[in-house]
Amino acid sequence: MAATIIDAADTLWIMGLKDEYEQASEFIRDNFDIKKATGQLSVFETTIRFVGGLLSLFSLTKEEFYLDKAKSIADALLKSFDTTTGIPKSLLNPLTGVASNYQIANHSSILAEFGTLHLEFAYLTEVTNEPIYLEKVQKIRDILDKAEKSEGLYPSFMSPETGKFTYNFVTVGALADSFYEYLIKSWILSGKSDEQALRMHKSASDAIQNKGKDHAYLLRPEVLESFFYLWRLTRKEKYREWVWDGISAIEKHCRIKTGGYSGLKNVYKPKEGHDDIQQSFFLAETLKYAYLTFADDSVPLDRWVFNTEAHPLPIKNAPINP
Repeated sequence: MAATIIDAADTLWIMGLKDEYEQASEFIRDNFDIKKATGQLSVFETTIRFVGGLLSLFSLTKEEFYLDKAKSIADALLKSFDTTTGIPKSLLNPLTGVASNYQIANHSSILAEFGTLHLEFAYLTEVTNEPIYLEKVQKIRDILDKAEKSEGLYPSFMSPETGKFTYNFVTVGALADSFYEYLIKSWILSGKSDEQALRMHKSASDAIQNKGKDHAYLLRPEVLESFFYLWRLTRKEKYREWVWDGISAIEKHCRIKTGGYSGLKNVYKPKEGHDDIQQSFFLAETLKYAYLTFADDSVPLDRWVFNTEAHPLPIKNAPINP
């Protein structure tokens, strides 16, 4: 429940849904505490959804309690970086401080996870003036920059103890995608001063090729997100029309009679049914990008950069009023 509320709160703010935002804000302020978390947390998901969401809310509203809560989460996550190399492990029990990796990954760390922490931790250093957060993710970046690559791309699994890739499995899909996304976005967030990120982005972009197809639709945002950026960059009306077509299709095929939305198991055979899950990124990303396509220049791209969960963070040295 907390993940959905925090993930969706900046969407409510941006859309001007004041009553709903106030309810979410009150819940976060009065009820959310990372110290209440039980069991293992994904370091990656907790960073992009919770830390990113709270930092975005702080940037948009200037409410200090959002920053305090984001910092408390990041401080708890720092224990996952306590490895020989500084490459964090994927899972952390915030109560015990014990970190681990997935058995299915043969106890390796996953590129899309440890490589997708830079925006949130770098911005946290920016607003707190505490260097430890940037130092942690910069160490990751430096290791990856020096690592041996496979035809210009990065394998998806790395040992946190040796800093070496453990398998030569290369993809631009789910095990790696957001790492590549964060290279260019880190450069933008830095006010275009992070030359290392830009160089690594250009090198990887030259090597990337399209791979794979999936017939399921999990309410994911990437297609609408792409149309949003294309609309902002070109002002060609067709991209707005495509977003509207996409939202209309979601409304027709993914809305559940009892309330909410659910992904489709097969977009070519919708009668195969739904997956019975409304992912929090549907509220954080999919609906936000759709809304912003029609909201003129709300959250202008020369002032804000979106993290991989669509939480906007202000670009360094740029005006921050949307």
